[in-house]
Amino acid sequence: RSHGPTVPRSHGPTVPQSHGPTVPQSHGPTAASRLWLLALPYSVAWLGGMVLLFATFGTIGVVYGNIVQSMRGLISVVLGAAVAALGWRAVEQRVGREVVLRRLAAAALMCGAIALFKLG
Repeated sequence: RSHGPTVPRSHGPTVPQSHGPTVPQSHGPTAASRLWLLALPYSVAWLGGMVLLFATFGTIGVVYGNIVQSMRGLISVVLGAAVAALGWRAVEQRVGREVVLRRLAAAALMCGAIALFKLG
């Protein structure tokens, strides 16, 4: 009497199992294609941003373009506060009003520094 798991015996020829690629049984989208479709809007937005960034560098120069890019801090503060207010805690933690005001003040000071740099 055996106390281990029982293994069924094969009575007849055995068919070798293939460990290569398998053909999907359904005609719907695969998991990989769904991931690509979910990533597509982000990818298109990123590509558009890169095109605009390099167009900016070509128009106003690399040094000033990088300085102007620092203004994204103001947009980030506003978007972060909006995302937190909508309740997306996994994306942005909700902070107090005082912290948001400090962040806005810091972003405004950065924009002021950029303006002073431009004025010369």
